[in-house]
Amino acid sequence: MERHLKEEGLINTQSFAAALCFATGTTEEGDRVVGLRNNASRQLYPSSVARIPPKVSDQLAAQTMQFAWAAVHCLLPTIADIGGSLQSSMISTESITVAIIGSNDYAQMAARALAALKCQVHVITTKSLKFSERNISVTSPSENEMGFAAKLGKFDALLDTLGDESPSSMASFSEETVIDLLKSRHNCQQYVSTVTRQQQLFSEAGMLSGPGRAKAHVEKLAGAQLPQPPAPKQLGTTIQSLFEAGFTWPANKTPTSTVQQDDFTATVRGWTMGDYWESSTWPRDIESNARFGFPTTSFSLWMEETEDEEEEGLMVVRNTSPLLNMLREQKNSPIRDKTPRSKKPVSEAAAAAKERQEQNPHNILQFQGVRGLQDYIVDGELTGCVFLSAPFCRTCRYLRPQYQRLSRLQKGKRDIVFCQADATGEIGKELGRYLGVDAVPSFILFRKGQIYGFPLAVTKFPSPVLDRALQSLESGKDWDSKTIRGNQEEESEQ
Repeated sequence: MERHLKEEGLINTQSFAAALCFATGTTEEGDRVVGLRNNASRQLYPSSVARIPPKVSDQLAAQTMQFAWAAVHCLLPTIADIGGSLQSSMISTESITVAIIGSNDYAQMAARALAALKCQVHVITTKSLKFSERNISVTSPSENEMGFAAKLGKFDALLDTLGDESPSSMASFSEETVIDLLKSRHNCQQYVSTVTRQQQLFSEAGMLSGPGRAKAHVEKLAGAQLPQPPAPKQLGTTIQSLFEAGFTWPANKTPTSTVQQDDFTATVRGWTMGDYWESSTWPRDIESNARFGFPTTSFSLWMEETEDEEEEGLMVVRNTSPLLNMLREQKNSPIRDKTPRSKKPVSEAAAAAKERQEQNPHNILQFQGVRGLQDYIVDGELTGCVFLSAPFCRTCRYLRPQYQRLSRLQKGKRDIVFCQADATGEIGKELGRYLGVDAVPSFILFRKGQIYGFPLAVTKFPSPVLDRALQSLESGKDWDSKTIRGNQEEESEQ
C-alpha cells in the first residue's frame, strides 16, 4: 500500500516506557497518509490510518497524531462505548463531558481538540485562562468550599496533565482508588494521565536535583529495547476528524529531547517549570493530603460520621461553622460540644491573646486546635484572620513568609489580629472540621469572635480577594460573596 515512509518516533515516558513509530507516506492512489507503524510487519495498522489534508505537512501530521493519540483519542473509545459499539462514529462525542486538569500548552491544546470534536470541556486550573470556544469553560479546583468534581457532578472522562492517580504497586486490592471513586461517584469512565516519567522525577526530587534525574532517565532510554503497544481502535478516525476540523498540533508547543533507537531517532516529551509550579501549588485536602477537588475516601467517611453524629446531637463541628449552621437550619437538631468548657471573660481572653501575639516576632497569634481558637479568638471576641496551613503543603510554605510580612506591615494600622494554626494531626483535623475547611491553604475571617463569611483559598500574595474580604471585615458590612470574590480573573494565581 505504501510507496515510501517518513518516520517520526515517540517514546511515552510514564511509569513504563514504550516506543511508538508514527509514519507518513503515500498510497498507490497518491494520497498522503499518516498512521502508527507495526515494526514487525513494517506496515501501518489499518485502524490508525488517516489521510493528510493538502495544506498539512507530513511532519505536522505525524506530530498531531503523536499528541492526539494520548491527549484526545485515549479518552474517547470507552466514552463512545457508553452509548453503543466501540466502532461508533465520532458524532457520538457531542454529549461527552471531559474534565482537564492543568493550564499548560498540552492541556489547552487538548481542550481545543476535544472541543473541535463537539465535546463539552471543563479546564480545571488555579490560573486564569480564556478560550474562544463556547464549549470550553474554566473552573478552579474549589469554589465556595466545593471541589471541582463535586461541582461538575457527572462527567465522562478526565485528562490529568499534572498528576497521576493510577494505583501504585503497593496499594491494597481492597482499597478504593481515586480512579474508582471518580467512576462510582461521578460516572467518569475514562481517566488518562499524560504525566511523563521526567515530570514525576522532577516533582519528587525538586528544583535542585530534579533536572539531573530527568536527564539521566532520558539517557537510559537510548538504545533500550522498548515494547510497542498495538494501535488503539479507531485511532485513524479520531485523527481524520481532527484534520477535518482544521486542528493540528505544532511540536514546538511541548519541550522534547531526542534519543537514538535501532532504526530511527525518537523524541521524548519532557517537562516544564510551569507544570512543576502548578502541580506543587495545587490546594491539598486536609484529611488525605490528596489534591483538593478529587474525590477521597477520607472525606466520604467524615461526611458519613458527621451526619450520624448530628442525628444524635453530638456533631464535633461547632455552631460557628457556616456548614454546620446550614445543616442545623435544615434539620433543627440540637448541637452540643463533646468537651464542655468554661467560657473565659472577654477581657481575660483578649489580654492572653495579645500577650501571646506580642511574643511572636512576626506579630502573629499562633494557636493549636479548637481549644486554642476558643480560648483566644472566640472568648476574646477578636476580629482577625486565621491562616490554616499544613507542613506538607508547598503552597503554605510559600505563603508563610509573605503572610508574616503582611502581619508586620499591618501592625498598628489595622484592628485585625493575624493568626496561624496547623491543620494536621488529630487536633488540627478537628479544627478543620470545626471551621468547615477541607483544603489548605485556607484563610478564615472572624468578627468579634464569630466566623465571618466563608473560608478563602488563596495561593498567592497579593490577593485581591483577601484584600476585599479584610476591607469588608473592617467596614462592619455583612459578607457579600459576589462583591468580595469580584472578578475571578483578577485572582490569576499565576
